[in-house]
Amino acid sequence: MKKTKKAPRKQTWRVILSSLFSNNAVVEGGRHRAWYIALIMLVLGTTAALAPSMISIGKTSGADIMSSPQYSFENGRLEFAKELNTKSVSLKVVSEEEDGVTNYRLKNVGDNWNSVFEDKTTVNSTDYHYYSYSANDGEKLRVYYVPLGTDDPATTDDEGLSGYSNLLEYLSGLTYDSTNEEAPGTKPVSFIVFGESTYRVTLYNPTTVTKGSEYEKSLAGLYTKKLVDLDFKDFVIKDVNGNSIVGLDENAATFSQYRAGVDSNYKNFFIESYRTVKTMTFWTNVGVFAGTYVSISLAMGLIIFIMTRGKTSPTRDWTFWQSMAISFWATLSPGLLTFIIGLLMPQYASMAFIMLLGMRIMWMSMKQIRPPVTR
Repeated sequence: MKKTKKAPRKQTWRVILSSLFSNNAVVEGGRHRAWYIALIMLVLGTTAALAPSMISIGKTSGADIMSSPQYSFENGRLEFAKELNTKSVSLKVVSEEEDGVTNYRLKNVGDNWNSVFEDKTTVNSTDYHYYSYSANDGEKLRVYYVPLGTDDPATTDDEGLSGYSNLLEYLSGLTYDSTNEEAPGTKPVSFIVFGESTYRVTLYNPTTVTKGSEYEKSLAGLYTKKLVDLDFKDFVIKDVNGNSIVGLDENAATFSQYRAGVDSNYKNFFIESYRTVKTMTFWTNVGVFAGTYVSISLAMGLIIFIMTRGKTSPTRDWTFWQSMAISFWATLSPGLLTFIIGLLMPQYASMAFIMLLGMRIMWMSMKQIRPPVTR
């Protein structure tokens, strides 16, 4: 009597390729292949899903705040640097040692900011002085400088909120309604708030803005070692390469060179100060989304295990760990699809993986996990 030969076992790489579209291959891989392959599939799937967000953050630059539209920010920042130079107001990045730690601060050398710029915003009895730039059709930009120790006297918190935080909270909370003649509120204006250790730039579209929280562009940054000795009042004297900036006069060509020189200084400042924030944002996003995607994969594995527990289920012999491995094997194709979707439509990248993995497990549940019982 001849023995029936067993069908040859598929090579693992063939099963992996088949798992991109075949649920049978996913089940085979999860149940009959090594556990570490399931983990590799999970890593590959989540990495592919994360890639669009990682690429998007990697491509950002602090200089993006200088791209169009500017809403008069290009003129406001130039006039601000010019005013600092004219009035001898020094805003300089310095390094300070404190308990063996080096901190980088933006100091008003000469302590004359408040005396030179008399316009002020009052928040909870604290005055915040600012430079104001206006064009023919109204105010376009305000620049604040808030040193450490500018605290809100009404704060009851033991640590206290810094004046920098209080001012930003106030500015983001402004509302404006032009149709309300009796109490229209305060119209938000594009601003820069320089704190000693950090700063924020927020730009509004003056023709549409109604709330301080509805900004068009925003940038936050930290002062770093590479910015030490940078002084904003010198932005109109030398460019980032140390070349003298051509003086401003009525000649159009000269003005173009003048603006380019000043802008090169701002560009360098925005790029360098955003690097640390960019790195922090990158790893925070990677951690949050990776944790979310792995958690969803684990949850799907638990769902698979629960769905196979029926007394008459032909899949009742699937173990808990096999169910988890099946879920991990199912992540690769949703991860690759998320990668493609994220490149084409970045705004959907964060949720695409969750939805696609859920759809695949649902699809699998119709046949492979709970196949119809034949009588």
